[in-house]
Amino acid sequence: MNTILMFKLNPDFPLSIEIDRLILLFLALLYLAFGFASVFMGSSMFRLMGGLTGAFFIAYFLMVYRARVLVPALVALLMIVFILFSEERNLLSGLFFVLALFSSLCLSVLIRDYSLGFLLVKTPLVLFSFFLLYLHFVRGFGPNEFNDVFQGYSRNGVGSILLAFSIGYVWYCVEKGTRPSLLLGLIVFFLMFPLYGRANIFGGAVVFFLIAYLNIGLVGSFVLALLCFGVLAAGYGYISEFFLEKTNFGAGIESARSEMIKGYVRETDLKSLFLGTDLSKVEAIVEHGGNPHNSFLRAHSYFGLISIVMGLFFALGILLLLSNSLMVLTSLALVFLGRAYLDIIYFGNLFDFLMLGPFLHFFRPARSRLCL
Repeated sequence: MNTILMFKLNPDFPLSIEIDRLILLFLALLYLAFGFASVFMGSSMFRLMGGLTGAFFIAYFLMVYRARVLVPALVALLMIVFILFSEERNLLSGLFFVLALFSSLCLSVLIRDYSLGFLLVKTPLVLFSFFLLYLHFVRGFGPNEFNDVFQGYSRNGVGSILLAFSIGYVWYCVEKGTRPSLLLGLIVFFLMFPLYGRANIFGGAVVFFLIAYLNIGLVGSFVLALLCFGVLAAGYGYISEFFLEKTNFGAGIESARSEMIKGYVRETDLKSLFLGTDLSKVEAIVEHGGNPHNSFLRAHSYFGLISIVMGLFFALGILLLLSNSLMVLTSLALVFLGRAYLDIIYFGNLFDFLMLGPFLHFFRPARSRLCL
């Protein structure tokens, strides 16, 4: 952490603050290790260990920061109460959702305030990106191979994790007033193609153009967009063939998600609107292994009315960012919400800390003099 910031935070105990920072860094790296272990090896035990490690960030935040936490504490309590009475009856998954969400919120604040983004966001993004490049260029991995190499996630999940780190990277650069690497953004966008997923390709494109905007400005980004459209127009035949054959755009824009949402709405009555709808009653979801492919449907099945309240908080955050003309952070927040709408990898999982930062932009609680 910057020395000036360290003394500003606690002028009497700078060494103690630095020790706190090292402890937080160690536990955050452990948290990341469990998260990546769950991706590579697929064991739910690693996700559980990551969640339990994340509980420390909640405890540290409550102990050290002077913040009014009545509302989030009440929301967390109500989420736990609702999961006990929801029709889904998936207690452990619901509790993990609560733990992952609030530990991610706290970790986002700690990464920003303790300047931990280089080690916890950029470095993992660079290493993961170059590992995927190695698999693609050296080992010859394509969509089929990427779909099987990771025991915990499909190629779509791997692309989502890569997208999450790129979102977190841009957010951290905006917070610290630095320019994100255009080359790194281009690498991430390129990797979305062998990882095949339509939503990840679109999200990667948005993040790349945000990075371009932060580097070359609005005019430069506009010129870049015109060049891209020119290339698309000139090579339309080849490019369209590539998208249809080499990516999941060949499956079209429509997917089973619309049927899942319609089925979920049909099964939702007044009681389940408040307590959550049982996913096992929705035929389209059952046909896909019980996966609703929508984080908000999953959240509602767990928490009922409280999930709607959380959705309103997200909407309020977007409006607040827009009203202050923070277009880059608004765009990052919208990519997160859009991607969460299309899968259950975001919102209530270990990597949420990378994407919740924009919603916390105006949340700047003072740090107390207390140290570990």
